[in-house]
Amino acid sequence: MDTNGFQRLFLFNIKDKIVIKIPPLGGIIGRFGDIEPSYFEKNSYVSRKHAKLTYMRGGYLIEDLGSANGTKVNGLKLYKNTSVHIRGGDIITLANMDFEVKYSFK
Repeated sequence: MDTNGFQRLFLFNIKDKIVIKIPPLGGIIGRFGDIEPSYFEKNSYVSRKHAKLTYMRGGYLIEDLGSANGTKVNGLKLYKNTSVHIRGGDIITLANMDFEVKYSFK
């Protein structure tokens, strides 16, 4: 991670225009996750621990944690315990919610 100005990851909900700020090292997305669980708690299609975001080698990986309704990146389904790199402009689908991946420098 660049100590002078590291990249920050954000997920922008395409439908309701809400921005989810991702901690620098990542975390768990879901109704009982550690990334804004209050935002996801009312959506029963999102699993308790739906997906994991991990910072690695200057970028982020996303991994589905065995969610009931799935995780997709650019329309391609992720299989449980399989991680893929995400880039700015990618579309992540968590169950029935679509997010655009955005990066900024701090």
